[in-house]
Amino acid sequence: MTSYGLLATKGLSYGIDFAGGTLVQVKYDQQAPIDKVREQISSDKLFANALITEFGSPDEIVIRFATTTEGVSHDVGDKVRELLKGTGNFDIRKVDMVGPKVGSELREKGLMSTLMCILAILVYIAFRFEWRFAVASILALVHDVSITLGAIILFNIEISLDVLAAMLTLIGYSINDTIIVFDRIREDIRASKQVNLFDTINHAVSQTLSRTTLTSLTVLFVVLTLFLFGGEIIHGFSFTLLFWCFLLERTVQFLLQHHS
Repeated sequence: MTSYGLLATKGLSYGIDFAGGTLVQVKYDQQAPIDKVREQISSDKLFANALITEFGSPDEIVIRFATTTEGVSHDVGDKVRELLKGTGNFDIRKVDMVGPKVGSELREKGLMSTLMCILAILVYIAFRFEWRFAVASILALVHDVSITLGAIILFNIEISLDVLAAMLTLIGYSINDTIIVFDRIREDIRASKQVNLFDTINHAVSQTLSRTTLTSLTVLFVVLTLFLFGGEIIHGFSFTLLFWCFLLERTVQFLLQHHS
């Protein structure tokens, strides 16, 4: 409920991929003079209301502004290079430009791909197991996605294609663990004529607990390395998976305490 409360009050912060606009990444040889950059950039109407922030380190900045027809017809990188003369030695590392219409289409397709993924999982599990397992798996999946989405909103992570890829990866990992538990439950039900459902689920979780722990720890080590040393460019991707690994580890810890 907290995640949906954050979604309703604070909302999602869309990156350039989904909101549209232009992003220019600039790297200086020394600490970037942000105040001077803002002064120089504001002198050109093309960069009206531009947002200038640090990007991972004090010597690197990004300039974000709304894409206009004038921006499309000019080389934005050359324009920025001309405006920032005299602010120090720098290099234009990247220029990304996404029109508002393209951003809106990407946002719609991203949402549709996530919903289609969940629907396909629902149909597969209903066919492979039975509808009760399908409903339970989707509820578990919605739980993981909702909590992770709440963390993304809370920590002001921009929703980009990288974050969307991380969410789809999260869905894959989550449903994989769920299917393995369901498979153990089905085997236990078939093996015993008198079934106590609570004991059966408890036994299935106990059988798969070590595998879940090893899988989540392996993913955690890799994602933590990406988060610490991968740079700002994949910060959203690594944060999303890192939070999910933390959430999974807390769940495993709770189950271990429950079984002890």
